[in-house]
Formats: sequence, structure tokens, C-alpha cells
Amino acid sequence: MNRPANFEKRASPRDDEQLDEGVITLADKTFFPGFVLLYTSIQRSYPVPVTCYDGGLTEGQIQWASRHLRNCVIKPIPDTDEIKLVKEKLDGMSENGTSEYLLWVCPFLIASSPYRRTLWLDSDLVVLKNLGALFEQIDDGPVFTRENHAPSKTPNEPTLYTEMPLEHHTCTATPLVNGGVSGWDIVRDEAIINDYANLVLLACRKSKLRQSISWHDQGCLIWAIQNNGLTERVMNDINWNLCAMHHVQDVDYNLNKDLNEQLGTAYPDANMVHWNGFPLMEKLFNCLGNENDLLNTILKQIPGARHVAGTCNKKPRLKLVSYICSTVNPCMLEHFIEHYQSQEIDDFLIILHKANDQYQDAVNILAGYGIKPVMYVSDYSAMLKAKRVMEIKNQHISQHDWVVYADVDELQVYPSRLKDILKQCDSHGYTALTGVFIDRIAENGELIDIETAPSIWEQFPYSAPVTQEITGGWHRKVCVAKGGVSLCYSGSHHRNYGCDNVRAYKATYLDPTNWPGEVEIHHFKWDASLRTRLENKLSGKAGDRDSLDGQSFIHEYHALQRHIKENNRIAVEEYVLQQPHNFDTCA
Repeated sequence: MNRPANFEKRASPRDDEQLDEGVITLADKTFFPGFVLLYTSIQRSYPVPVTCYDGGLTEGQIQWASRHLRNCVIKPIPDTDEIKLVKEKLDGMSENGTSEYLLWVCPFLIASSPYRRTLWLDSDLVVLKNLGALFEQIDDGPVFTRENHAPSKTPNEPTLYTEMPLEHHTCTATPLVNGGVSGWDIVRDEAIINDYANLVLLACRKSKLRQSISWHDQGCLIWAIQNNGLTERVMNDINWNLCAMHHVQDVDYNLNKDLNEQLGTAYPDANMVHWNGFPLMEKLFNCLGNENDLLNTILKQIPGARHVAGTCNKKPRLKLVSYICSTVNPCMLEHFIEHYQSQEIDDFLIILHKANDQYQDAVNILAGYGIKPVMYVSDYSAMLKAKRVMEIKNQHISQHDWVVYADVDELQVYPSRLKDILKQCDSHGYTALTGVFIDRIAENGELIDIETAPSIWEQFPYSAPVTQEITGGWHRKVCVAKGGVSLCYSGSHHRNYGCDNVRAYKATYLDPTNWPGEVEIHHFKWDASLRTRLENKLSGKAGDRDSLDGQSFIHEYHALQRHIKENNRIAVEEYVLQQPHNFDTCA
């Protein structure tokens, strides 16, 4: 691409190892409460890390953020020659009391982002929903959002294009862009970021050129979009960056209630609301009177924040949800129930799949432990499981309860008494326990019948990474979570962030509201019934519909079936065998 001769090739001042994706923003001391509201809304929607560049925060604000915002880093503005030039040339104050140069540094901060996929969000925004879906759109190209506050004032002056003619002359209409929300792959999009930044540098050097640019560096962004032929990447839907003046109804904000829900009432279609100078923060200050109370009140909007611990009048219960097929080995079912009874489960919420005429045997075993299924079904798929678990959750579980999610072949082992861990979680604001599968196998990888005795730990004394190495499946899951946490319930492998499963799976294990420890999920799937279960899964027998509904993962079962046919066992000699700890006391 041919660029004007006075354009510079910029070095990328990235001194941190790049992470996968995250949000960057900029705030000074005035905008800090708004930034905290932005941060909490991000963590509710899609908890990616947030980097806030310090545009003049107080030391107290920085310390407060360090104590309370677990997934956030406050960073100084990079001390580059480019930013020094911007600061030197634009050292005055804007109309709203912000340092003038801060209104021109956005492209340099984007280039400095520690995240490969970066969302720039102004600090006077709040995310209501679908943030993960916006990151998905970055995969296809940079993302820009429409101006809907003052569109008539958005276009640059024609004289800009005389001085800086566009390379893409097919662009006839000026894109009405608001720079408050933009999405980037900072490697792929280096050319447009360079154009964006270099026009800022030229504007700093030439005051006449600067006067032809609309709305500070936003006008530079518009020119760069045009110059790179990317006007089609401007989203038509204003709900990705909706100006606050477009509210459906006035809301008298009550800070004793959920703020996001109140905003959702005022802006039911919006994914993000941009205050654009509208006085939300002033309203909140009037309610509380001082910044510290305001910050702590906003912080309560994060689900499970430590400030709201103990607000439930009803004592939370520990419940277990499991989807059990009547073809299960009766001894495995007994080991399962006895294991979780030893973990002091208050309520067993069992969905029983009547896959054969022997389902009454499973009913009788459960009855022997004082358990009655809460739902009977005649078919199964991961999709149906997700739907039915949600029904059970809505009927039997409050948002304050703790829920263990375990299949009948999964025995979770916790580093200490489970209810003690959950008390710790309640006091510190953690909302979920995550774990890693430990696939348990018998001697020589044989597919043996599970018996009542000896202990199941002795029957399957070894471990090997079967899920990862043979099936290629996900080897982590959410083991225990608050009732108010939304999961993908087919396998509870990840939280529900409203985005694709792979992205949600990765985000789940970065979520700052996870308990920092790890659960061992001992997985007893590899027994004599495996062949029959694989046949049912792949042929659609016994009411199993995954061959129809589970196209995204059914290949894992084909891989496992091939392995069994080739080896007649789990061929564990390919892997390093480990003698696990003895968990007899848990059984």
C-alpha cells in the first residue's frame, strides 16, 4: 500500500507477552467510577482481562483497583516518542476537563495492547450482554461501531481529504463511526493502526490539518478506515455502542437493586450503552454522596463479589445434579452415590434415562439410599441434557445454592472438606470450582466389570490421559458452581458467555470468580460396558440421539471406538502410567 512520504513506520511498543484477547481502556480520576462500572459489566458478560491505561488516576484509586478488581491491570501510558510528541503539542485541557492529549492517544494504546485480539472500550461505557459475540466478530476483520450521538458532526472536513487523499477512491460515503468501541487483531490490522496513528502525528505537527479532523482521534480513525477500504467493517447495528440518550424509558436508579437489570429495562435491545456525557455517574453520586461508597456499590454488581456475601436470608444448600442412564453398571451407581454422600450432599437431583427395561433396577438402587429421581426421560443427547438440566435448575435450585455437576462415572475429589471450601468461596466471592479429568484405568488397560469390592480406586489403580490423547475431548469442567452461574450443561465444560463454545471454554478457566484451587475429577468411564455404550452412541440405540444432535463432538466417540477395536482395551502402554494417591477414605 502506498502511503504519503511523510508517514513513519512505527515500532510496536509491546513489552508484555501477548495474551489471547482482552479489553483496553483509558481513565483519569474523573472517569474512574465509570471505569469500575465498565469493568464489572465486562466481568458479568464475558470475563476477559482488562487493561486500563492511567490517564491521571490518584494513587488511592490505583490501590483500590489493585485490591478489588481481580482481572484488571492499571498500566502507565507508554513512554514512547510518539506519545511524548502528542503530549508536547497538545498540552492543554479539553472542554470536559480532560487533558487534551488523552483525546488523541487511542491508536498508540491499541498498538501497545497486551492482547492479540483487543477491544477498545471507552471508560464511559457499560456492557449489558454479548461481549463474547463481539470478540467473535474480530476473527473476520476489524470491528467498528456507528456514531448515534451526533452523526451530523462526525464527518471530517473536506479539506482533510485534499491534504490527505484516500488510496481507496471507491469510497464515496463517509462512515459515521464512533471510536468508543472498536475491535482489532493487532498483528493482522497493523496497516490500519499505523495509518490511524500516523495521521494523529501529522495532526500534532500541523494545526491546520488538525482543525479539519472531527472529534479528535476519532476523525483519524474514520480516515484510516476509508484509506484501507474497510468501510464495510462498520456495524450497522447501533446497539453495539448505543448512546444513552436513546433510552426506552427513564429509570430512577436504585443502587440496592441489580444495576445491569435496571439498565436492561432502560435499554432492552442494547449490548453496550455509551454515556457520551449523559449524567449517569452524577445520578449515582447523588444517591451515595462519596466516591468510595459509589465504588463499593458498583462492585456489588459482580456476581459473587465479596461485598454481597451473606446477603441471602435462606441458608444455601449443597445439591448434586446428574443425568443417569439405566444401562449404568449397578455397582458404579452405588460407588457414585456413596462417594457423594460422603461429601455431605444435601439433595440429589437425578434425571433418569429409561434406556432399557431394567431401569427399575436403577430406581431401586437409588431408593435404597433415600433418593428418588426428579425426572424420567426416554431419550438422551447432550443438547437434550442441557435443556433438562436447566429445567431442573429452575425448579429446584436457588441462585444462592451450590451445585455439584457430576456424571455417574465421575468422582470428584476435593483437597479438603467440600463444605469448608464453599464457605471460603462465599466469603471471598468465588462462584465456581473447576477441575481436571483423571482417567482411571484397570491393570493393563483392560475393560473390566466394575464390582462392589474392592474399592473402585483399587479396581482402577492407574491413570492415563485417555480423554486428551485418544478421544481428543475437553479434559476440564466446572465441577461445582453457585446456582446463579450459567453453564453449558451438556458437559458443564464451560460457563455460558453467549459466544461460541471454544471461546467460552477458554474464557471459563480465566474467570476471576473461580476458586483458585483445583478439583480432581476421577473418571471411571473405561470399563466393560464401554463397547455397548459406544455402539448405542454411534448407532442411535437405547434412545441416544447424539449421533444426530452432537455433530460437533461425535468424532471423539468414533476415535475411541477405533482405538478399542484395534487394541481391545485402552492401550495405555503408549503413555506414562502413574500410581495415583489412595482415596479409599473418600469411597
